[in-house]
This record gives sequence, C-alpha cells and structure tokens, in this order.
Amino acid sequence: KNNYSGQSSQEMWGEFAVIYSLDPDGQYKLRAYRENAYDFFDGEVAYSGIAFIFEKEFNSLKGKSKKERKEGKKASQQNNEVLKSDEPTPGNK
Repeated sequence: KNNYSGQSSQEMWGEFAVIYSLDPDGQYKLRAYRENAYDFFDGEVAYSGIAFIFEKEFNSLKGKSKKERKEGKKASQQNNEVLKSDEPTPGNK
C-alpha cells in the first residue's frame, strides 16, 4: 500500500548543494543545488539549478586593465619626450 500522506516531492528531495572541481587546481567548478524558500506571494518555493564557477586568486588589487596600462605608458612616453626637449643641446648652451 502506497501512502504518501500528502508528502510532496519537494519534501522528499530536501535541500542540497554539491560542488565538483573540474580541474586539479580547483579554478573551474560545477555546482548543483536545490533549496527550499518561502515567498510571501507564492508560498513554498523550491529553487534548483546548475552553476559554472570560475575562481581566481590575486595577491593584490594592484592589477590594472589593458586600457589603464596603455594610457599609463602613453603618458610616461609623453613625459619623457618633454624632458628630452628641455635638455640643452651641445650647440645651444
């Protein structure tokens, strides 16, 4: 005799989260999850899905974007040109 007594499939599954590392470094991961929540308008709601995770560690926040590095190089080159033009030439003392 099958007696579920009103038990929904949401209650049978419960909540879980599984994270699987795709590479030895642990930089790429896959996460499967299911969680129950209560919404004021919808009542009991279950969220489930799969996520792709990319993690990268940095030693500092010093990193600049390519655009910032390019602009910095251009400004330093312009400063060097100005300094060179201010130097006296051997014929003009």
